[in-house]
Amino acid sequence: MKLSFFFRGLLFLPFLAPLLLLPFGMSSVLGVLLFSLSFGGWEYLLFATFLFFLIGRIGDVKKMLRILYFSPLMFLPVVSIGWVVEGYVERIYNPDLSGIWGGLIPIIVYTMLIGYFYVILAFLIYWVFRKLNWIYVGS
Repeated sequence: MKLSFFFRGLLFLPFLAPLLLLPFGMSSVLGVLLFSLSFGGWEYLLFATFLFFLIGRIGDVKKMLRILYFSPLMFLPVVSIGWVVEGYVERIYNPDLSGIWGGLIPIIVYTMLIGYFYVILAFLIYWVFRKLNWIYVGS
């Protein structure tokens, strides 16, 4: 399989991982992964669309791995803006809400933890696929 196709496929990992864990019953890992989709799903969809087109322009393995490694950091502004916008929209409908910024730090920490969980999982999948010669890394 071509390298760009493989890395584009990895973008679906946050949606596939919870689905693959579903047959094993509700566990804390499944709960955390589903929780991450409920909080950052729309933001991730926008971010993954951007990365999908970016990956198509890159042909170098090292650059793709660098993007994979730094993707949680690149996602932080997107999820932060989404959190603040959602907070202001909710405040319009419920003026008693306050402290939009208070929840931002836990969301950032949570995004980094879950993001690097997926990065480690993606690196493991990449390593296995390379060992099995299922990825074509030619020029």
